[in-house]
Amino acid sequence: MPFSAADLIRRRPDLVVAERRVKASNARIGVALAAYRQSVLRATEDVENTFSALVNSELRERKLAGGESSLTQARDLSVAAYKSGVVSLIEVLDADWLIVFPRHWR
Repeated sequence: MPFSAADLIRRRPDLVVAERRVKASNARIGVALAAYRQSVLRATEDVENTFSALVNSELRERKLAGGESSLTQARDLSVAAYKSGVVSLIEVLDADWLIVFPRHWR
């Protein structure tokens, strides 16, 4: 069975070697691209997690600040009540403790 010109060209050893090198290079490029994509995805996830943690931290800080404001108002009221003789110094000290304790754990 006679070979066509294209068959003869495809069977040339130098072209077979070159084709194998191209295939190997393409495979290496594919692996490198997959690794790069994975790195980008991992970095994106890290940024998203860090941003989410920052937002949550800011929300927590706002809630704590709001709670501290309420506790300060309650303490002021307990001082006024103490000065009026309505409550004892223990209530004022308790109100002070409620303000100081959360600050210590921030």
